[in-house]
This record gives sequence, structure tokens and C-alpha cells, in this order.
Amino acid sequence: MKIKIQSRKNESEYDFTNGNVILLTGPSGSGKSYIEHSIIKQVLKDSDYKLIIIDCKRVEFAETKRMLELSGDRLIDIDECDFWEKEGWEKLDKEIRNQWKLFIIIDEFSDLVCKWPREFESFIERIAKSELEQFLVISTSSPRDDVVTKNVKRNVSKTIKLEIAK
Repeated sequence: MKIKIQSRKNESEYDFTNGNVILLTGPSGSGKSYIEHSIIKQVLKDSDYKLIIIDCKRVEFAETKRMLELSGDRLIDIDECDFWEKEGWEKLDKEIRNQWKLFIIIDEFSDLVCKWPREFESFIERIAKSELEQFLVISTSSPRDDVVTKNVKRNVSKTIKLEIAK
């Protein structure tokens, strides 16, 4: 599957057959969410993939999730707050096992990885090694080594580093 990575300034194309995990990094205001929204729109328009959107702050994708809920069964709803307990992991694990075509967006990865570092490393590795059509976009404004660990980096197929224009 090819996706156009569209930022505010330019556009490029990424072929997910070259790897299925993208890491977006950059400070607040650099365009990470803009790219994520662009990817979501494209996935909805050009494919029959289901979506999981994990937005712990419950701000960035609230409107998008409401639209998706109205549009049918394309959104697999996993309450972000569940990730503070084991139930979220169990539901995510069940959905990943049951979906052949799946696109997962995690906004502000650092908020979750601080609580569940091993679980997220394992999750990313499973997606990276999956033979199913499952893709993952991880976004963080904190690409520190304790957030984006060596194990995470090893399973990321593309890193897009964004900056704020000066």
C-alpha cells in the first residue's frame, strides 16, 4: 500500500511494502498531527482498511473519531484510558489478531510508553513482523532514548523528523 505523506509544505510517497511502521517526531506545532490526519483521510478514501486511533489526550482526533463512528464500521474503538489498565492491551491484542487489513495511529506515543514500555515494544515488534496487512504510525514530540528505545528503532521502517519553520 502506498500512502502520500503530506505535510503543510510538501508531499512525498511512502510504500508500506517496504516496512509497516512509521515514526513521526517533532516538537508541538511541527505538523505531526497534520500528517496523521492526511494519512487517515487517505486510508478512508482509498482503501478498505479498518482504523484504530489511540489519542491519549483525547483532543487531536476527537472530531475525526466522531465522523468515523457515524460512517460505519471502519473505526475500531479502543478507549485510550483503558491503556492505563490491562483491559486496553487485551482489547488491542484481540483486534490485531482478528483484522487482516488494519491501520493504527498512535498520537503522542511518549504518554503511553512511560506507563507500558515493554508492552509497547512488544506491540511494535509484532506489527513490524506481521505478515498481515497491518500498518502503524507512531507520533511523538519526545524522541528521547527512554521513549524511542533501541528495540523500537529496530522495528521502525521509516522515521520522519519534522521541525518548526524559522
